[in-house]
Amino acid sequence: MKTIYCLLKEILFWALALVNEAPCRVCLRPLAFTASENFVHANRHICRDCLSYLCQPETGRLVLEPETCTETCTNSGTSSFAYIALAPYEDLAKDLIALVKQKAEHRLLCDLAFPLYCLLDKITSEGPATRGLTAPNRQSYLLIPIPMHKSKLPKQKQNHAKLIAGHLEHYARTQGIFKKKSLRLQLVDEVLVQIRETKPQKYLNKRERRLNVQNAFALGKDAAKIKDKDVILIDDVLTSGATMYEALKEIRKAQPRSILICTLARTIYINHAKSRRVET
Repeated sequence: MKTIYCLLKEILFWALALVNEAPCRVCLRPLAFTASENFVHANRHICRDCLSYLCQPETGRLVLEPETCTETCTNSGTSSFAYIALAPYEDLAKDLIALVKQKAEHRLLCDLAFPLYCLLDKITSEGPATRGLTAPNRQSYLLIPIPMHKSKLPKQKQNHAKLIAGHLEHYARTQGIFKKKSLRLQLVDEVLVQIRETKPQKYLNKRERRLNVQNAFALGKDAAKIKDKDVILIDDVLTSGATMYEALKEIRKAQPRSILICTLARTIYINHAKSRRVET
């Protein structure tokens, strides 16, 4: 039933796009369709050309520093995690994310999540080419958004990471109708919870950011669902990595089979292992 609802919702947006004269939120030109190999997405707020200009995806590894790598990391034999970012956190990407965060234009995430879904589908279906980035030939993943403290929700209205994860799940369901071996994604919301309020990270230096989010997360009631599963940790921006480090420390306690970090953007100064550009 949920799959049929997703399909009808997408068809409705396709129909509206044919008669929609609303301009692109970035360049003010008429909206157009965005096409992937097996799926067509009706742009709702950002045109195809602007999305194409925005997308400069890269993959790399986020390496846990010695003081962050706990005994759990040592026992498992790994202290680094693969990440996928749709674009550098600068120029257009920075402006659009600022609109989402500061102006509460959450509707923009709908269009931004589509190329991110296409990137995930490409990366996870490449098989041996992505060995070491994520588990090859696996088509089912659980989505875990970075949580927000309940005190921040009344101001932000929505958890941006959860909205992104919800759109990714929607596209996966719709894509599954047209493609048999499509990427399957399922949002699991209560795996990770934020147990204490933190300050905004943007005004802090690297050391202050680490202390600000230290021990800010804990496992939630659905943590048992990810044991021996492949999970994707979702956030809007990857900056110093402090928040992601703390989230990873807790997520690993639930013993997932693999963890992949996925964000809309990443800062250009982050200390990460040698990354590679993904052709789109």
